[in-house]
Amino acid sequence: MREMKMSPVSSIFIVLLYLLEFCRSCNNCFYHPNMCANTSSCIVALSWSTYSSAYNISIKISTEYFQLTNNEDFWIGLGTSKTASMEDSKITLCSVTNDNVAITQSYGYAHGITPDTIGASLTTQIRITKEGDTLSCQYLLHKSLLSTDANFIFIGAGKIVDGMVQYHLKTPIISPELINFGADALFSDTQSTSDSLILLHASAMLTAYGVLMVVTVYCSRYLQLIFEKTWFKIHAHLAFLMLFMCLVGVASISIRQGRFTTGTHEIIGFIVVGLTVLQITLISLRPYQGHGARSGTIIAHTLIGTSIFILSFVNILLGLTKHKLHLPVSVVIIQGLYTCWVIFGVLIGNELLRHFHGPNSATYVKNLKVYSVVNLSIILVYGCTVVILLNVVG
Repeated sequence: MREMKMSPVSSIFIVLLYLLEFCRSCNNCFYHPNMCANTSSCIVALSWSTYSSAYNISIKISTEYFQLTNNEDFWIGLGTSKTASMEDSKITLCSVTNDNVAITQSYGYAHGITPDTIGASLTTQIRITKEGDTLSCQYLLHKSLLSTDANFIFIGAGKIVDGMVQYHLKTPIISPELINFGADALFSDTQSTSDSLILLHASAMLTAYGVLMVVTVYCSRYLQLIFEKTWFKIHAHLAFLMLFMCLVGVASISIRQGRFTTGTHEIIGFIVVGLTVLQITLISLRPYQGHGARSGTIIAHTLIGTSIFILSFVNILLGLTKHKLHLPVSVVIIQGLYTCWVIFGVLIGNELLRHFHGPNSATYVKNLKVYSVVNLSIILVYGCTVVILLNVVG
């Protein structure tokens, strides 16, 4: 089986995809999967707008996922819960029974929705549509009928038989974040503290992987000729500083979340942090020059470092698009341009310089000094700019 490698063109394509998805995203919404952005690929797509006394709520679900077929009565449920558990959750049901459309409310228990008959509708402003495998319910609901506190959101669906709500056939989709219908985005009810923790997480991780990691790799790969005796100490100290900032980021988001979530950003994040700890351990325990295990350690160090490099840049873009911090698109554009520059300006640029002049030539060393000043200055400007933008407009 051939080994698949990510080319620079593929990296730029990924960056452009995330920029596109960010521009298509909204504040008052919840999509699953996270980046489906209200397209036919979504399993669920919840969006809402706020009026003076009501919410305009739109829910789209995949009939294939929820195992609903044509010509049968059904319900689509929007549940809210403080604990991400269905027990004691409040559920707003959009139901179709014998062509009668209704919006009612019920309560969940540990295993689903309490069986109940469909009563009088809470609103007459209801619209049901079906396009392909996507079933939509849009309705107006008075604000008093939805909690103004932040809750985890459940989106589920099932059948109605003889006027009775049936148990859902597929596990409902649960939001990874607390959602407040009265706010403009996904934030907890302790909003100021919560926002600060998210901003601390984002700032620490951008500093760790957007700045320190790049400088650490740059030092190891290109500055050995300039700092012949001290390059490894600089490399190691920067790596430990990166680990410290990484742990600050992990601690802040752990306090904020209070629970483990399994979104793409979180899973990649745990992999990156785990690889970072392993990488620092390899630095600390690397065998002395001439030891039999030295070459194997160097190969492992290189492979792990490359994996961290690729995954961390992908995850930074995922994080900037996942957590809706009211960021201007310019923040993501800066990150996308910086990612392209690191690939072409720092890595490929230095490799070309090294190739044309020879890795040990005096001309290469002279040009490398100038090129390094430019590269490191851009990295520093990037780090300061993005962190300041996060904390000023976030």
